Amino acid sequence: MKMKCYRTFCKEIFGMLFIMLILIFGCSTRANLADEFFTAGEFEKAIAEYRKIIEENPQDLHAYIRIGDCFLNINEFEPALDAYKKAIMLNPDLNEIKDNVKVIQLKISQRYLSEKDYKKALKILNDIIKKEPDNIDANYQLGMLYKENNRPDKAKIYFDKIIKIAPDNKKVLDELKLLLEEKKEAEKYFQEGKEFYDWELYYEAYEKFNKSHQLKPDFKDAEYFMHISLGRVCYKKTSLSELWNAISEFGSAMAVYPKRAEPHYLLGMAYQKKDIKDYENPVEEYKKAIELEPNSKIARICREKINQLLKTKEKMEKFWRESKRQF
Repeated sequence: MKMKCYRTFCKEIFGMLFIMLILIFGCSTRANLADEFFTAGEFEKAIAEYRKIIEENPQDLHAYIRIGDCFLNINEFEPALDAYKKAIMLNPDLNEIKDNVKVIQLKISQRYLSEKDYKKALKILNDIIKKEPDNIDANYQLGMLYKENNRPDKAKIYFDKIIKIAPDNKKVLDELKLLLEEKKEAEKYFQEGKEFYDWELYYEAYEKFNKSHQLKPDFKDAEYFMHISLGRVCYKKTSLSELWNAISEFGSAMAVYPKRAEPHYLLGMAYQKKDIKDYENPVEEYKKAIELEPNSKIARICREKINQLLKTKEKMEKFWRESKRQF
């Protein structure tokens, strides 16, 4: 009886060992096959085999790394990034894989930049800079991102940062040179515009301010005077549509510098000219101008205009009251 139990026990042990050997041999064979596909450059077939390995063993580090390598070789960056991140979760000390992750992130952000999907690119680049502030490629992409979004001063911050790290970086030096030339040209046009503006040649001033703003879109003074000048051009005309255009331009100038009194003063003037019966809008704008710069020349003019408007309003109301009594 004991001999029979012993034989049964041995059969079970040998059976389990046999199954384990089959599994180990099977995994080893699959891993070899996957590696062969990878070496031969048949990356899609390799991916399929590595995925089967992961199904059998979700902790297989080599399979995750190789899947990332395969996707990287066929320029499918998102799945490569996903595979590498899973490998890093299994082993946080994989420095080479971490470098691959940065390379992929930069490739993805560059693609977003070329597609003008700036929000997604910015998110990735900020993530890289947070971990590695002196990453030249990330800083360069950020510089170009801000340049393309008409923020040359912000772009210059990142280009200057690169030059501190790599003073001979020709690509960045060229970008800085171009930004400097554009800034000088923008300032030249701005000064010419100011001269025309002071001579009350508003259309000529507008043309100069517009050129200055095109060269340097974050030049707020140029943008402000561009709208003010064009608004004054429209204000001089008599048609209702042109007066609405003037109101629109003065409103745009106010958006550039919300704390300045001048746009509100000019808005009041435009509302007053547009409709002599409109007292509410002009008075409201004049009051805003006074509130913003109470001791200015503009504030003094606005107080006079408010008094004139209120007197005119009172006279008109009195006239209509007396007219009603007569009838």
